Amino acid sequence: MRYLLVYLFTILLLLPFVHAQDYTRWDLPDGALARLGKGSIIGDIVFSPDSKMLAIPSSIGIWLYDAQTYKELALLKGNTSRNKKIEFSPNGTILVSVDGRVNNTIRLWNLSNTTDIVKQKAIEIKQKSDISSIAFSPIGGTLATVCNDNTVVLCNSHTGHHKNTLKGHTNRISSIAFATNNVMLASGSIDGTVRLWNLKTGIQMHLLNTNGNPVNAIAFSGDNSILAYNTYEGPLHQNRIRFWNVTTKTKTPIVIDNVHNITSLVFSPNRKTIVGIGEFETRIWDIKTGKQIQKYLGSFTISPDWTQFASTQRDKILLWNSITGKHVKTFT
Repeated sequence: MRYLLVYLFTILLLLPFVHAQDYTRWDLPDGALARLGKGSIIGDIVFSPDSKMLAIPSSIGIWLYDAQTYKELALLKGNTSRNKKIEFSPNGTILVSVDGRVNNTIRLWNLSNTTDIVKQKAIEIKQKSDISSIAFSPIGGTLATVCNDNTVVLCNSHTGHHKNTLKGHTNRISSIAFATNNVMLASGSIDGTVRLWNLKTGIQMHLLNTNGNPVNAIAFSGDNSILAYNTYEGPLHQNRIRFWNVTTKTKTPIVIDNVHNITSLVFSPNRKTIVGIGEFETRIWDIKTGKQIQKYLGSFTISPDWTQFASTQRDKILLWNSITGKHVKTFT
């Protein structure tokens, strides 16, 4: 085995400096000549807003891939421990990540200079409490960080300047969602409430009480008329998805039962289906009937144009056609 590794390493050093091999020499420690392997996948992958780029958190950094050619574009160093949270800004020029070594710190990567993307450096923003999740507002000017002190901190996504702190939840905040009109932010909590906040003032606009049932995931429909939320209900902890009319402030009669361990919800663009994404499986339901349409093994990421699903399987990325449901590509 030792001689095989030496042989492979020698062959690697003799390869020409073409694009496919560039990553073996990116951002190496002092004295290292090349990189063998790419580390292990440690979190959820995300698509850029134009669906042309994939960001993959790994044990050695964040890998950026071309989503059409599957070629490596960059390795962003600085987030190298086991933290799963990364997000693109709506225009795709900023990638934000939670620093896994210092959990109250987020890093903002400026990706606007695509000609020299490998050498990008990040600016740091520190919060007073550890950060569990992050999200950009629809127009990208605001970055929301969910902190472990049961607050949501809003800051300027370019400068890191503090805008507001949303206070009111009495237990861990499990999920947040921006309305596409950039007016509201919803937060769901283990405390059994969903709260709507005015983004400009930071004032709570409405409180949806789920009768003490913990909320795991929330999502706005594309026109912001409906808010979906996932809860555990009753003594048997039945996992359900319910829908709330934002205008009338009333629950709709639609209930989706037999839901399994959802961590996030996503409405389809036509609002006819909803996707429930969990750690081990992803399901799609018809909203009108509540019936399951499709089921996939694994946790899925959906491209913004809804043409592709992506999932991780150990050291592999699997891409699926979201219309046909067929597996189309696997790459490491």
